[in-house]
Amino acid sequence: MIVGIGIDLVDIVRMKGVLERWGERFIERVFTEDEKEYALSRRYPHIHLSGRFAIKEALFKAIGGGTNPWIWKEVEVFNDRGGAPKIRLYGGLKRLISKKFITSVHISISHDHAYSIGQVVLEKK
Repeated sequence: MIVGIGIDLVDIVRMKGVLERWGERFIERVFTEDEKEYALSRRYPHIHLSGRFAIKEALFKAIGGGTNPWIWKEVEVFNDRGGAPKIRLYGGLKRLISKKFITSVHISISHDHAYSIGQVVLEKK
């Protein structure tokens, strides 16, 4: 049974501007070390960071709560061996998901020239 859906759209140029203005300070606040390492190894890191940011926002919407700045790094987006995006949860956010009896978190990311979009579907059996 689906218990939550969230979607978020991120302007890639705006993300590039945020990175130019705030740089490492923003990255360290929002992204895990693995997310940072992955994105910074790519030719256009701002595209990959914008997709991961969209997933984090979409997850918060799907859960039904607001964005709390201390939980950004409790969400980690990664790619499996086949390249499909997956999600890991940590700390209080992982406990909240468990408390709500959510058994699966499905995600999808897409990019075009101007935007990244992230969608999250929460499911419980």
